[in-house]
Amino acid sequence: MSPQAAKIIKNSYTKSEAWTQLEEERLSIQKNGKDDVLSKVEQEIDQVPELVIFTAGELSEEQKKEVGQKARELFGRNLPAGRQGIFLDFKVNPALLAGAAVSFGGEYRDYSLKAKFEEKKEEIQEIYKKFLITNDQRPITK
Repeated sequence: MSPQAAKIIKNSYTKSEAWTQLEEERLSIQKNGKDDVLSKVEQEIDQVPELVIFTAGELSEEQKKEVGQKARELFGRNLPAGRQGIFLDFKVNPALLAGAAVSFGGEYRDYSLKAKFEEKKEEIQEIYKKFLITNDQRPITK
């Protein structure tokens, strides 16, 4: 990987940040007559894998930075040889209730409160039915 691409990838959490940084450096690279380097950097940025992080609400820039650092540590270990870094794409999904879900390399993992509720759905329903019965109320059935 070229030093220019490595620097941009290291300093950018999202692909859009990387493209912005590349635009800022474009004049410097072109001024030095290195259009071939510019083309290579563009290709290298385009090949960086993207981790999509779904959260129940919008994260602050500071939170994104913290999550980004941790995500790069965790997911960066599993990159193929020669690959450097990952980009992040934050998306809001209020249906998650709390927590997060991630999508990376074709895999989706759900660590949200909604997923935990789904996991324990039958157990929660049984507890609720017992609660209603002990309080002389009949459960609502469909």
